[in-house]
Amino acid sequence: MKKLIVLAFLFCFSVNAYAQEPFPCDGSFYQVFGINGMSLAYNVETDISTVAPNNAGTSMNAFGYRVQDNLAYGIFTGTNELAQLGSDGTVNNLGVVTGLPLINYPAGAISDDGFLYVYRGTDPVFNMIFVIDIDAVSVVNVLNVPGPTFTTPDLTFNPIDNRFYAVAGGGAEVPDNNLIAIDRDTGVLEIVGPTNLADDTGFASMFSDDSGNVYGHDRDTGILYVFNTQTGQPTQIGQNIIQEEVMGGVDGFFCVANPGPIAKVVPTLSEWGLIAMVALLGVIGFIAIRRRTASAGA
Repeated sequence: MKKLIVLAFLFCFSVNAYAQEPFPCDGSFYQVFGINGMSLAYNVETDISTVAPNNAGTSMNAFGYRVQDNLAYGIFTGTNELAQLGSDGTVNNLGVVTGLPLINYPAGAISDDGFLYVYRGTDPVFNMIFVIDIDAVSVVNVLNVPGPTFTTPDLTFNPIDNRFYAVAGGGAEVPDNNLIAIDRDTGVLEIVGPTNLADDTGFASMFSDDSGNVYGHDRDTGILYVFNTQTGQPTQIGQNIIQEEVMGGVDGFFCVANPGPIAKVVPTLSEWGLIAMVALLGVIGFIAIRRRTASAGA
């Protein structure tokens, strides 16, 4: 009987060790930060950041949001080990990623295929994006990006045009503070255009939504911008995400299945019908008033 109790306890412990609270696929901007791997959610409408109660106890980076299970995945800083993060701040170490070089990865994103793409941007792995099968904990492809070398502190995947976006920085061949786009299938790089922000700006948290909007968090000022994906120009939409001197390093992710906090609400078919009916009644009422006025004046 005691053995059964012990086994049951161990089983429960094992399940609880890996059980995590999924993220709600809402309009929140999520970040991991600091030497202890803490996490937060930022709400644009309220301009408030909320820190999760738990933390990993170690630094993490190169995160993305996987809509297949509503969990976030990244790399433990300075390792090639895969981290799994829940909305409650709990973290699982899923082990060494087979085929992933042992270097530091600051930039990462998960595309709609559910794979984690991570990037370093230094010799000897300039312009090489490693594609990780999260379930197999293994590199399954390397996306080679032809053209000029670039560095960036984060990537995000835009599901509308099938491209990764980043803001260049770090003294490579692509000039700092230019918005760049990389095709997920071909690796073709486009320099979209300059952000025209201060030279020391660092966008270590990039986000995309299901409407095709691309956002970036300036880690030096705490300001959140949305970028014009045709010109690179930023527009401020938020202010109070925690700054890097408080965070001690930061990375961001967003649920790309969500239309985003600035998406225009499109009426449903039934709502269009209601709108048309109200408009028609307004026209009929206007005609009736005109006729009544004309009759009174006759």
